[in-house]
Amino acid sequence: MRKIVRFTVIAYLLMVICTPAFSAMRASDFLASSPAMAETEADREKAREVQEPDKIVQGSIGATQLILAPDIKDAVNAILKYRNMGAWGIASPQGIGVVATGLAIYDKFDNEIATRISNQQAYAKAYIEAKKELVGWIDGVELEAKANDNNWAISRVDASNTSTNLREEWSNFVSAGVNGVVRRHSVYDVFEDAATSRVYVTIVSAPALWGEINRPASSTISAESLQSGLDSVFAEINNGIVFPVGGKAIYVPQIGEVAFIGYASSVIRASNNSAIQARQTLNAERIARSSALVSLNNIIQENESLKGHEQLDEFTRRVVEEMLKESEADVTERVDQAGYDEVKPVRDLFRNSQEFQFYMNAVSQGKTPPGIQSRSWIDNDKGLAWAVAVYIPSYFSGVTGN
Repeated sequence: MRKIVRFTVIAYLLMVICTPAFSAMRASDFLASSPAMAETEADREKAREVQEPDKIVQGSIGATQLILAPDIKDAVNAILKYRNMGAWGIASPQGIGVVATGLAIYDKFDNEIATRISNQQAYAKAYIEAKKELVGWIDGVELEAKANDNNWAISRVDASNTSTNLREEWSNFVSAGVNGVVRRHSVYDVFEDAATSRVYVTIVSAPALWGEINRPASSTISAESLQSGLDSVFAEINNGIVFPVGGKAIYVPQIGEVAFIGYASSVIRASNNSAIQARQTLNAERIARSSALVSLNNIIQENESLKGHEQLDEFTRRVVEEMLKESEADVTERVDQAGYDEVKPVRDLFRNSQEFQFYMNAVSQGKTPPGIQSRSWIDNDKGLAWAVAVYIPSYFSGVTGN
């Protein structure tokens, strides 16, 4: 990213907007061409390509750094290819937005079910990490840092020798946290590197992609029809994005129609006993349906809050001793130099301890409205149970006559 040319945002946008080739980006076009919508890995790689790499520049508004491009998709893809977690601002003639990427690692076990569970959770963790980066970029990050450097030395010199005790202590404490409401966004790309067991989830939040309606839902997309909106959501399901990556508010500006959809999956536990296996499969469907309702509730209630916290506590001690106290082997206490005896051989110690804590918490609660439509099914490999929960307010009011 360091090779990207710097430029002012305003000058760049004026230059591009005045170009005859400029055309506004529709949300449906953007989402339909995103890598997450592609059915094969080859199509995903094609969707990640930057069409005009020479026109990607880096600019700023005040202290905010932005990646600029003639097309919002090129701006996102320019960031995407580096596969780094974090958040970046983007700007194009379609507007200004944020790209956020989360990263998680899964484990591989001899037990296929254990591997599948770890893999599933990695997608969920990477998605929450992306939301954390999004909240931090928009609302800011709360920071606390403490550093302490303590040095102590005592020497004894006599007619034949010089002896010295040296102690150095270094402590470092860093805390970074976010606390805010998740903004509207869409999942743009999901990438799994099987060689390193890493999963990346990239989301994009840009007002130009939200449609004209001002809905504070955490994840809103604009579509030409409810069917095309639902198709885009099911494409994400088919690409293996699992709970809690599974909530969308779909809005059709032309007819003022809105629909909410939540989805989730659950790993099916295996058993050689057919009776147990049948019940484990049924339980997996029940878990998926409940989780899909949670995802749906996050969209309808519009109150998903996220707190994230990273903390580093590190301590280093360096000790070099050429003499010890006669009474005890403790050089931390200040005493007369005459109270030391020489040590042979010299004691030379280095110790470092580090504690790192990463904490994320996404919370929502409430009650779903009546008229929820739920469906569940088992995938072709019989390894996952899937479920969706859909709420269409106009449909329910039409049935009840309200």
